[in-house]
Formats: sequence, C-alpha cells, structure tokens
Amino acid sequence: MKLTKLMLAFAFLTLPASVTQAVDTLPPLQDGNAPGNFEQMWSGFDPRAEPLEVELLKEWEEESVTLRIVRFRIGEFKGTTAKLAAVYGFPTAASDGGQKLPGLVQIHGGGQYADHKACLMNAKRGYATVSIAWAGRISAPEYRVSPPEVKLFWDGTTDDPNYRLTTDWGVLDGYHAPGRNAGNQFPSAKPAAWTLDDVESPRNSGWFLCALAARRALTFLEQQPEVDANKLGVYGHSMGGKLTVMTAGDVRVKAAAPSCGGISDRENASPLFRATLGDDVSLKTISCPIVFLSPANDFHGRIGDLPAAVSEISSTDWRVTCSPHHNHQDTAEYEVATLLWFDQHLKGQFEFPRTPDTTLKLDTADGVPVFTVQPDPSRTALSVDVFYTQQGKVGEGPQDREDTMSRFWHHATANRTATANKTAAASGTGAGAGAANRTMGDWSAQLPLGDAGKPLWVYANVRYSLDEPVAGAGYYYGIYTTESFNLSSLMQTATPEQLRSAGVRATLEPSLLIEDFEGDWEKEWFTYRPQEWARTTYKLHDPTWQAPPAAQLSLEVQSADRNTLVVLIDDYAAEVQVAGGGQWRRVTLSPNDFRDYAGDTLADWKSIRQLKLSPAEHLRPRRGQTGKPRLVGANWKGDAPQFRNLHWRQSFSFLDLPRTPKTKFDYAWTTSHMHVGVRWQPFIGFPQSNEYDATRPVIATDSSYVQLWASWGALEPTAAHTDYRKNPSPGFQAIEQAVDACNARGIKVELVFFHCPAWASESGKSGGFKPKDGLFEGYARRMATHFKGRVNAWQLSHEANLQGLMNGADINFMIDEILTKGAQTIRSIYDAEPVVPVLISTTGMSPCEPCGARAGLNGNGAKAVNHFYDLMIAHPQLMKAVDALNLNVSDHSSGYGNMDGDIIPSVWAQYDLVRRKLDAANQRSTSVLSAESWIVWDNAGNAHDINGDGVKDETDAGLKAVTIIGQCLQRGLNTINLPWSDNSSSWSMGLTKRRDYNGRVRTLKPDIVIPANDGGPDIVTRKLGLRGGDDNFTIVDGGGTVFTVDAYINPPDPNHLHYYIWRWYAQISGGSDEVIRHAIAGETGNDITVTGPGFVGDERYRISSWNRSRKCFTVLIHSGAADRQSSATVSIPSTIQTGKHYNNDFSRVDFRGEGSSDGDAYYARIITKDISLKDGSDVAPVYFETTAATVSNGRLTVTVPKLNRFTAIEFVKHDNESKRRE
Repeated sequence: MKLTKLMLAFAFLTLPASVTQAVDTLPPLQDGNAPGNFEQMWSGFDPRAEPLEVELLKEWEEESVTLRIVRFRIGEFKGTTAKLAAVYGFPTAASDGGQKLPGLVQIHGGGQYADHKACLMNAKRGYATVSIAWAGRISAPEYRVSPPEVKLFWDGTTDDPNYRLTTDWGVLDGYHAPGRNAGNQFPSAKPAAWTLDDVESPRNSGWFLCALAARRALTFLEQQPEVDANKLGVYGHSMGGKLTVMTAGDVRVKAAAPSCGGISDRENASPLFRATLGDDVSLKTISCPIVFLSPANDFHGRIGDLPAAVSEISSTDWRVTCSPHHNHQDTAEYEVATLLWFDQHLKGQFEFPRTPDTTLKLDTADGVPVFTVQPDPSRTALSVDVFYTQQGKVGEGPQDREDTMSRFWHHATANRTATANKTAAASGTGAGAGAANRTMGDWSAQLPLGDAGKPLWVYANVRYSLDEPVAGAGYYYGIYTTESFNLSSLMQTATPEQLRSAGVRATLEPSLLIEDFEGDWEKEWFTYRPQEWARTTYKLHDPTWQAPPAAQLSLEVQSADRNTLVVLIDDYAAEVQVAGGGQWRRVTLSPNDFRDYAGDTLADWKSIRQLKLSPAEHLRPRRGQTGKPRLVGANWKGDAPQFRNLHWRQSFSFLDLPRTPKTKFDYAWTTSHMHVGVRWQPFIGFPQSNEYDATRPVIATDSSYVQLWASWGALEPTAAHTDYRKNPSPGFQAIEQAVDACNARGIKVELVFFHCPAWASESGKSGGFKPKDGLFEGYARRMATHFKGRVNAWQLSHEANLQGLMNGADINFMIDEILTKGAQTIRSIYDAEPVVPVLISTTGMSPCEPCGARAGLNGNGAKAVNHFYDLMIAHPQLMKAVDALNLNVSDHSSGYGNMDGDIIPSVWAQYDLVRRKLDAANQRSTSVLSAESWIVWDNAGNAHDINGDGVKDETDAGLKAVTIIGQCLQRGLNTINLPWSDNSSSWSMGLTKRRDYNGRVRTLKPDIVIPANDGGPDIVTRKLGLRGGDDNFTIVDGGGTVFTVDAYINPPDPNHLHYYIWRWYAQISGGSDEVIRHAIAGETGNDITVTGPGFVGDERYRISSWNRSRKCFTVLIHSGAADRQSSATVSIPSTIQTGKHYNNDFSRVDFRGEGSSDGDAYYARIITKDISLKDGSDVAPVYFETTAATVSNGRLTVTVPKLNRFTAIEFVKHDNESKRRE
C-alpha cells in the first residue's frame, strides 16, 4: 500500500520530458489549505515535466575527467524562474566511447559547497556526478562562489571581478548560511514574503525547495548522454543527509547513502512540519537500498534514532556504519561505505557482507552483560570491536546536543568462543578458505557497567579488508584512500528496568588511571587525521574517570626532540615544555594551568568533557566574542611522542583545589594579610633559566609572595645604569623579569635593598659599604618610581645589625639615611597620583651572636639586636613611615634561631620580644614581618642534628620546619619565606633542587645530573655556578658547601624534604588568593579551639586565615602525637573579630565582620594526613566533606573523627559552593 501511494506521489513517468507548465511548477493550494501529508506535499510536481534549459558556465578537463559548472532550471515559482547551479563531472572517455555510466547526485551540507573534488574522484571510479549548489556556494578551480560572491550575485554586481553566476531561487529563498532574507529560517514552514504559500505550508520550507531541486538534478543526470538513467544514486552529508532521505523516495533512485542526517529530525513545534517534513515521514517512502553513515556521537543524525530509521524504511537492503566517538566527521574506513554501496548497487562490482548478527545477554552468572557478535564470514574480518555507553538517553533530542557529542563509548574486547575456534580449525586448508573461516562463529565481549540504574547502549563494528585500495572525496571533500571498510551492527539497548530485573550489577569501579597507552588504547580515543599523532577522548566525561577532589592531571611523555605539548580540555589549553633527549617527563597539571582564548583559567574539573593531546591547537573566541584564532603550541619536531600513565593524581593539599571563583590579583597587601612564599634570586644573564624557574610549582602555584634581593651593586653597577629604560644592567633585567613573572601569576612581590655599587660608595668599593650622602635616597626613588604598582612591598636593608653589611656606617646613619629616608622616599612615590598601596618594612636581624655589631649598638649578637629594635621604635619619623619591623626566621645556632639563650633563645622568642616592645610603645598598628629566612638541610657546619641520629640531613630540616614555621605563624607572624633553590645561597638551604632546564649541564658534565622522578628536566646534584648565557654557559663550582647527590634523602625528587612541610603551611595563605589573618591561638574572644583526644603531643599548632577570594576560612592543625584513631573538634569564630594586633581600630583596612553569620549554612572540607620524613609523601591521607551545618553562637565547628598529624580544614559557605557547582 505504501509503495502504491508513493507511485502516485511521484507519478510523472508517463509525462514526456518536453511538456512544460503554463504558469508555476507547483499547483496552487486548494481552497487555501496547505498540504497535510507527504503525498499532498508532492502532488502535482513532475520533476521531468519542464525543460532544463542547461547553461554551461565553465568547462575544463582534469586528470582525464571532464568537469563543468552548469546551471539548469529548477522551476517556475510565483512567476519567476529558479535555477540551480552545480558542478558536473564524468570520465572524458565516456563521452568519446559512448559508454553509459551510473549517475550520482551529491548534496552538500549546511555551510558547505558544491565541490568539483567530489565529481573528480567519483569519475575516477566510473561515475558521473552532479554536485548541486542548493545554497549557491561552489568550489572549483577559478570558479569560487563563497558567501561574499553569493551576495554579489544577489546584488547584481556584475562589474565586480569576483562576480559569478550561481543558483538563483528567484523570489523564493532556498539559500542557507546565510539566507538571502534576514528573517529567513531555512526549515520553517511559516509564510513570509519570500515563501511560496501564504499560509503555513511545507512547500515554504527550504527543505522542500532543496529536495525539489535535488529531484531536478536526477532529471539532469537522466538527460546526459554518458549517464545510464536506470542507475542513479544520491548521497549527501549533514543537511545534505536529510535532503538525501527526502530525495531517495524518488523511484529513479536505485541506491542512497545519507551521512549524519535524515534520521533525527522528528521534533518540531509545528504538527504540520512533523507530518510532512519529519525524517520519519520521508524514511517511510524509501524502498531502494540504503546505507546510513552515522557516527556514534553525531549531533544531527543521532545514533539513538538509527534503529527507528531502519525499521521505518520499506527497503530490506540496508547497512549501517557507525564510528565510535566521532561527531559529524569520519575517517576513511567509514566514509568509503558510500562508494562501496554504489559499487554494489549501481555497478555490481562489490558485495557488502551482511550486517553482523548480535545478541545482548543480560542474565549472567556474574551480573555482567555479554554481547555476542556473529560477523558474515564471506570476507576477511580484520577486527571485531564492541562499543557501549551508559550516557545514552531515551528520547534524545536537539536539547541534548552537548551530551550527545561528548558521550564516551567504552571499548570491550571481543573474543572468539570455543565453538568459533573449533570451526576455524576444521575449515579448509587453502589460504583463501582459511582466511574466511578464521572469522566464522561468535565473538563475545563482557560489558562491565558502572551503574545498573542507567540505560545500556551497545553495538559492534566489524572491519573488513578491501581487495584493493579505494580512494574518494570525504564528507568535506578531503581526499582519502583506504584498504579497509567498517560495517556496524544495529545498536541494541537495555533500560534500567531491564538491567535490574536481569540481576545486572555495577562492577566497573571508578579509576584514577585514565589511560595506560597499551594494547587497544586508541579504541577509546579518536582522531579525524589518523596520519597525525594527536588524539582525543571523552573518557573524562564518563563517571568512571571523573576527577576526585583536589586532583591534578598527570601523565608521562617522551620525545626525542625538544617540543611543546598541548593538553586541551574542552576550550582550555595548557602548554607543556618537553625537554627531549628521549627522557620520560612527568607532567602534572591543575585547572589553573589551562587557559581559554580570553586567557581565563579553567575553573575546576567539574563538567569537563574532552581531553586532547596535540602538538598545536587554535583557540577560538566564544560565541559573542570577536578576534582571530590564537595558536598555542607549534609544529612537532621529530618522531611522535610516547605517552604513559595518564592518571588523576589526587592531591591532599588545598593549594591544588580549583581556583573558583577566579582570583583578583589587585588587592592591597597590608600587614593583616598572610603570606607564605620564597626568596627567589633570579640568575643574571639567564632569562631562559629564570623563565623556567618561574613555572616551577614552588613559585608558580605554592607561593603567595616572592622576596627578591635588589642588590644595588648588581642593579646599578655603574652610574650609566641608573637609566633603567635606556641602559638597564643585566642584574636589573633579571629582577624585572622575575617581577613581571610574579605579577602575571598574581604573586605579590617584595624587594629587599642591600649592598652598594663602587661608584656610589665612600670607599670606592662595591659590596657592603656605606653609600655617599644622599645617593641611597636617589636609588630608592628610582626603584620605587620604576616598579610602582608592580612591587607591593619594600624592605629597606638586610641584616643591618651587622657592621659588615654596610662598613663605614653607624647606627644613626642606618636609621636616619637608609631606613627613615628610604621609607619616606618610597612612600612619597606611591602616595603620589595615582595612589598605589605599598607595604614598607625595615631590616632583618642576623642571628649571628659573635659577628661584629653595627657601630653605635650596645654589645654584640642578641644585645645589639635588642638595642637596634629599641632605637627604631623610639624614632617617630621612622615609625610613621614604615608598616613593620622585621626578623630573620632561621634555624641558626641551636637549630631554632637561638642567639644568646636569654634575650633571644629562639626565632619565635625574637618575634615575642619585638611584639612586646611595639605594644609597650603603643605601636599596635606596626607589625612584625619575616626578613630573610632559612632552614639548612645538609651536613654543613651550620646544620644541626635535631633527631639525634648522628646525621645532619634533610630529615632534620623537615623537623625544624614543622617547629619554626608552626611556632611563628601561630604567634601572629604573617609572612614566612624560605630560599627556593639550592643555588640561591652559599648554604644548602633551598626548598628545591636545581634543574637542568635546557639540558646543557648534562651535555657538559653528565656525571652531576640524574633523571627527576617527575619526568621533567634532570636534577643537578651539586652546587655550581654558570658562567656565560643560557645557550653557551660553562660550569664553575658554586660557593660554600658543595654538596653531592649523597646528601639527598631522595635524589630523584626535585624537592627537598622540608619543602613538603613548608607547602603544608603554605595552604594558610592560599597561593595567589587574597588571604588575611583570622583568629590567633589563645587570644581571648578570638581563639582557635581544638578539643578531644586526638589533639595531643608536645608540638601542637593552630593557625587560621580568611580567604577573601574564595570566601572561606582555612585552619591548619598540627598534632604531633596524633594516632589516626582519635577525634578532635575544631572551632573558630565565624566572622573576623577584633584582634589584639590584627583587624582592629589601628588596621589600615578594616576586615571585621567578614565571614558567616548565625543561621548561615556551611560545610567543611577536611584533609588529614601525615607527611613522611623519608620522602615527603603523604601518609594515610584522607579527604572528606561534611554535611551542611548551621553557624551557631558565632562559631564554625567541625569534628575530625580520626585526626592525623597534619590536618587542614576549609569552612565553606554552603550557598556559595552550591552556586559554584551549578
């Protein structure tokens, strides 16, 4: 019955081709009523009735193929003639010898062109092809019609040299991307000035008009002398796929091949559209053989609609080919199905294997579904692969576009059953028979599921070899050649109800390992350019591999040559420098490492979909943004890289949690702010080294501030170098590079003055000498003027209590000329318009007891330091000009900063001393900040055996770090810094080890470098100096103790042991976040209380801060004897309270009241762990989040059930977090 109606709808065969209609091609509406079904829509249209009136616009021959640009009549509409432009091509020999060829109509997609390459490649295979330009666009040599040329045609600008004749829809608008009329919605059936009917009618839709044009193209083929009119096929991509389905019901079509369209256009607000133009309506008219090319993630022809489409067609001769992971594109083994289908049905030169038979068994003994595949043995099967997903959705529609495109398909290895193997073994002995029989029988694959409450979609791909390579033009006219083709089974599905009733269990566990890059790993990745090494996966979108809290993305990469690897997550890219040399490098990335086109960082790992490893990518503006694509990465040098061990590295540090909301870098640093950072001394004349060092985590992500020593002698070695813009010295350039690197990362910068150049000193010598009168003030003015707004804090001198740091100057000169005038000068620069906040402090104090004290101070050592503080505090001009005094934080003498055992028995006692003096002088608004700080880790004379094991090593440094940093921060010292690297001091006290950043140290002296366990540049295993520049340096011994690799506890670790202690404390300052001091342990009304049996031991510390960037409180709890079994309850004020030394009436900025009020909902994120004193690794780490609680009595409270030694807590407003997750 269906076929009879279809013949009536297409009843034109009895009409001669020469008959023409008197007026319009289509009859007028009857009584103003629009067609209500498919038959009525096509009623009265005869595609053969009108003459074609073919125009030849261009003709040429290419590779023995005749190619033409033609234009022919579509029809007469509303009194005007519409004409269709096209590219037509056929083998030249066909016209010479009178050969009749199969003919193909090729229909381009939205935004695409009619393209001569389709005609050219098909002609080489023995076809005549007409590629129709229904949207007006044409791509051919010397006949390019792109959107600008289409507009020239519309406007009739015939005098423009780029003007070309093209498709002319007359008074109608069948154009697309763009339409001719601004309000034209191509699919719409609504009436408009440019539509055929004055009421809603399917004949108004661009779909109908272009399908009509495609049927006229069939007539064009019929009338070509070289075409066999009984062997016509039609194919198209995307919108062309839908038009293929709409055209394939024409009885002249003997084979059809739609790709990425024609199966999913089933939803429309208009009932009339659905009844006439819906894909299901057209599919029911198809009786010819048809192959559906349907990538599994295609947004336009969704695989979930494919089973319905197959059931709707009248034809029993169908096939499907479905590439996993692909969206709207394919690779050659899938694209070739089009040509092979036409070879079979129009030429009789190929035979497709039958569609694989499949069975989905849910009821299994172990609760794991099994999918069985039986391929057709008539051809050699190269592989049988099963793909399944739980990210399909019943009734999936256009609204699910993003999920459709990014769903992940698991690959299940299919194994032959025992029966199949026996059958293969018993088969014939000939090579041909054996090859075929080896694929006989069943193949089975287990499908472990992650959730029995979600649907299961599964299908199989069977890849067969071709007898000879086949070449063609793909969806987007790229030329391909393939030696194999793919045939898919029809997808089977199981609902959650079916899974549960069959006893299916969730057996697929979440995994930190994302990819091992072994075996068939590429089955779960994809590329549209298999000749290149870049690969993409949607694994991260699948719950199996979703990132755990505080995770970092880590993988190892190996490259023979130095290169840049681009890691792309959705629209965000991270560039990774790969050193080359064939060494494995471990890459570890946080969300902050990924930036989009606008430079914004990835907020977190939530809702990410796509991961790509690539040599280069173009980042593009988002919708609504403008700008040219921005290139990241570069052309890859040498062989393709090797990868291994892609995994989530779960970090147990709040520094690695996503930075959401985005940090604002422009806050004013006050003495209420908390900072844990490093002292970084960039290397003069080594910009590449400094650039690399700035990317190391200790600076780039862990530190909240960087202290730089601004040696006057290095920055202005001659008077000519005082002009920083015209004649900057190498030393100045190194400092400026470091300042800019810190600014770019939101890291605050402090400069420390010391030393004097020979031209400015009274002695005529460079170094620790007294400057001539007034010259230091000029230096301070120049520096402050140049760095205003980029340097946030200034420290006026270094260890000014020692005479050797400025020989010739007494204490009065130091206080009056260096400290007071220096502070006043800097302040005046920053206070001038535009006003920029600045923090100014005085000088650190050397803890050296026997060293010669500054002239004018009483005694040496602690006595001199005590006197120095008294003199500064008693100097009103100085105290008015500065924000803070300073002290060195170090392990000197006893291991804990002892000087004399009385006045200053420890570094934290020195803090207490200064704080008492300031309070006694009513200087509560003046703070105490860290100056130079250090903790020595090696066996040098100034090191200390803290644990009594007879060795002075990194373990001792770790123990000292726990105590020194904990004691100082708990008391109220708001800044701590430690030297960042071994080579930044004569002593071995850096947090990290030097890296062979460009591989030159290995080239010059391979015996002093070893591979790093993070896969990055080699570790340099001894102190050294470099003379020259980045690319030509020579090696000289470093100063001080020259350690060797034997001094390292963990040689391949780029960090020393006490780095991990420092980094734990660094959580309190939040990296580049704005963080201020909160409560103080033991302060009345502003206390951090910890109660319970878990909080035990001689060493116990409580530190709290308020993160203004993230609106959360951070609390660090160190419990020296915690047993991991006992609990502790932590409670802090829920808002910033009035403190004794911070957040009070004397504070520059009043933060009081910030936080959470009674009744506000909050929850806690908790990390409790130990830190190994063998290698710095986390021991028994636990991360968990509490349920929501309510602020009560102005307190935030949480219980940690099993407290470990190192515990970090974040109290987060529940409403803030909910919004963030949305």
